[in-house]
Amino acid sequence: MHRCPIPSLDGLNDIVDPSAMINPDHSVFSGNERPDLMVFNSANPGWDASKSRLLDDYLASGGGLVFIHFALNGRNAPDALAERIGLACDVPKVRYRHGPLSLKWAQPDHPILKGLPELSLEDESYWNLTGERG
Repeated sequence: MHRCPIPSLDGLNDIVDPSAMINPDHSVFSGNERPDLMVFNSANPGWDASKSRLLDDYLASGGGLVFIHFALNGRNAPDALAERIGLACDVPKVRYRHGPLSLKWAQPDHPILKGLPELSLEDESYWNLTGERG
């Protein structure tokens, strides 16, 4: 487990970029070792439906999840991942484009966005994702 404390996020114990989905160390998801927030930033190679319970228990205990970029890859269980994070990628169905993106926050005063500027970057945007569209 790689721990990377980020001092600018006051009140969080640790933020973890876990390899937890590849070889889950259950202490990452519960008990005294449980971080406040896990950041996933990979193609999610270890995800399968058997990991659902780990995420459910972690979320129920107050933990937070952030899935960046292609970490939303649902592998063989996109529905199970989408139930937990909102939208997930079912590779044969997903479409994407690479190019300039401008992100404007619909609720810039929301606590999770407060202080973040609007964002312009070059990246991939995805559509035809699996899950609930808000």
